Amino acid sequence: MVTPELLDYIKGAKQRGVGDDAIRGVLTKNGWKQTDIEEAYNLTPKEIFATEPPPTSRQFLSEKNSPPKETISQRMNLAPAQPRKSRWKGLLITLIILLLLAGGAVFGYYNFSEYFDFHPEKKIFQSVFNLAEVTGATADGFLLVKSEGTDVKISVEGAFFKPAVNQFKETGKVILDVFYTPPATFEPSDVAPSPIQLTVSLDTRILDNVLYLRLDPVSSLGDLGKMGFDTLKGQWIKVPLKEAEELSKEKVLPEADKFAPLSNEDVDAINKKYANVDRLIIDKKGKETLNGESTSYYVFHLNPEMRSFLKELLDESLVKKGASAQDTTDANTKFDESFASLLDHKVEMWIAKDGLPRKITFEATVKSPATEFSESKESQVNSEASFKDFNKDITVDAPLESKTFDEILQTIFASPTVPISATSSPTMTGSTTIPASTTSSPTL
Repeated sequence: MVTPELLDYIKGAKQRGVGDDAIRGVLTKNGWKQTDIEEAYNLTPKEIFATEPPPTSRQFLSEKNSPPKETISQRMNLAPAQPRKSRWKGLLITLIILLLLAGGAVFGYYNFSEYFDFHPEKKIFQSVFNLAEVTGATADGFLLVKSEGTDVKISVEGAFFKPAVNQFKETGKVILDVFYTPPATFEPSDVAPSPIQLTVSLDTRILDNVLYLRLDPVSSLGDLGKMGFDTLKGQWIKVPLKEAEELSKEKVLPEADKFAPLSNEDVDAINKKYANVDRLIIDKKGKETLNGESTSYYVFHLNPEMRSFLKELLDESLVKKGASAQDTTDANTKFDESFASLLDHKVEMWIAKDGLPRKITFEATVKSPATEFSESKESQVNSEASFKDFNKDITVDAPLESKTFDEILQTIFASPTVPISATSSPTMTGSTTIPASTTSSPTL
């Protein structure tokens, strides 16, 4: 059935210059019968009137639905159909909105990810691994141990640079502060013991595989100074690194020789075994500004699984060294005792956007086991380390004057402050002859 709307649409389409085939195609897709379309064409006058988009054929299939009373000509004040280029304009606006949303998501991820970070443990471990890989840094920190009657503090500051193997240089300072109050004997006739206090300040340099040490004049050595060690103040001692390492293994850390260093691959293989295990308990996380730099801030403590992880590292090191069964048993026993002595602890870490830590602190209460010489007691342990200027070269100059360790020993024992036994034989030390007592036999 031909309706006024059908006639108006054909008139409007022809006014806009639309071809007959296109008009017929649109009407057919909208449900109009071909006979109605052709009849409408025959009834269309040659005058052109404004129209609107084609109505559907279902709109007037029912006799109850009457056509609107307004004619198309009365609606000429309505906005005409948008030209095709407006579709591109709408698409462009949509793309801009999507880009803004994507950009906002990226910005939010990099600036606020710590608030939505569900795997901070991975970030913390990766930060530690990254620190082990740097070729240089400036660092400072301290270790403080306080227990009943004893305070020991080691402070360190300096910088190092290691661009390649056997190309290590370092400059820094190490300060050891000790305060010790001997226990009272509770005897009425005894004099109260005097506290022992000393400060040892060492300047250090490493260059061309040689370690240089100097006792800073500000050092306060107490009774050690009376034994001739004050004569070392201001003098540089030079020790080849190889000799220093051997001396450290023999005298300072003899147990260290039982372990082999682990490669990055060794550590990574064990670390992957714990990829889906929580080794840390995160107590707090957020964002803090440290020295003007934005950092991710974490507070955490170790989970029992961390003990298992560290023990695997220990065992792997023993295996690589070829340690004996007894050494392996002793090492594991000491490891278990160390963890058992850790009563309470807390770790804080500040990690910058480059994935490197800027500061690490550690607080703990440690209970030492009783021995045949002492009772069990608790100690408070605090440590702090700060890092900056990563992978930057440093300038280190060798001292103009330095002495070997043997020359320094000769200086100490040639001092007139060193007491000599009345029954001992005279000896020659350096250029100073120590006079013999009247009861001793002279040696030639």
